[in-house]
Amino acid sequence: MNAYEFLFFSDNLIPSPDKLTALDVLRKSLALGTNNSCIYLFTFELIEVGTSVEFSIGPVQQKNLGLKKPIVQLEICDNKKLVVLCDNLLQVLSIPSLEVSYNATKLKNVTSFQVHNALYEKSLELYIGTKKKSIVLLQLGDSKPQLIREISLPEVPLSFRVDGDALCVGLWSRYLLVNCAPDGTQQQQELFSLDDGQRVTPLVELVEKGEFLVTGMNNLGIFVSAKDGSSRRPPLQLDSNTLALACASPYVLSLSDEFLTVHSGLHYERQQVQTHSVNGGLSLALAREFARCGSLSHIVLIACQSGDLQAALPLPWYSQVEQMLREGQVSV
Repeated sequence: MNAYEFLFFSDNLIPSPDKLTALDVLRKSLALGTNNSCIYLFTFELIEVGTSVEFSIGPVQQKNLGLKKPIVQLEICDNKKLVVLCDNLLQVLSIPSLEVSYNATKLKNVTSFQVHNALYEKSLELYIGTKKKSIVLLQLGDSKPQLIREISLPEVPLSFRVDGDALCVGLWSRYLLVNCAPDGTQQQQELFSLDDGQRVTPLVELVEKGEFLVTGMNNLGIFVSAKDGSSRRPPLQLDSNTLALACASPYVLSLSDEFLTVHSGLHYERQQVQTHSVNGGLSLALAREFARCGSLSHIVLIACQSGDLQAALPLPWYSQVEQMLREGQVSV
């Protein structure tokens, strides 16, 4: 049974010889980052004509940060800001001008980040992983950055996700679950270690409220409860060299350099639902809040090293049921 339809999105959004290194999508805004610190900002429309779907891409805004290093992470915010991480330097830009915002605040020694609160145009709250073996929650605005919370760690955080007061953190040698109480106290729990002999790039994604998904040994995707670190679902068998994860309930999408695999997170379904071949897979981006634009939800963009972009569109439930009937998986 297929869960997604794969469509061509674009192959020429970034001029040669630039290479795509990062992307993010919020509603109808698309941000791309390249290997030489260039940012490209687009708007796009999804046009449905009968059963056919096409993408229309609007004019581009462009900015070069001048760092000559790859952009490793981007996030478009609700308050018309774009957070950019390049060469361990974090900057906040205004949309659509791409001018540096918040009195040109630049934060150094940053390894990763997650936007926590972007409800107000004049301020932004960010969780930031640092080379100083910590994760800090900062409020950025027109004045000096304000420290709200600091979490000391045994190693440099490589990736993390936040769910309320819980953080799932991927370090070089292990995963940690950190719970922060309202009174400021913290509890850290080691989930499991990572074997140096079988190098695993720690990836963390939020599946749904109260649950994370992390990459573990033997190419397993392990579900982790935000409450106590337990796993209430069987692990997923991922492809080797998994580069990115995206969670669009009830499915989990994993990307390697050769395949995009759709997994079911439901107990009663076979886990690998669909496999799609890609050429030089690079990253995934879930089109957050796209349903608010009056169109499909759970669209996922697939980025390839060549700069090609594909879109994975969820098939309607009636189409999936028709497939299951044809394949004899269900009967009436």
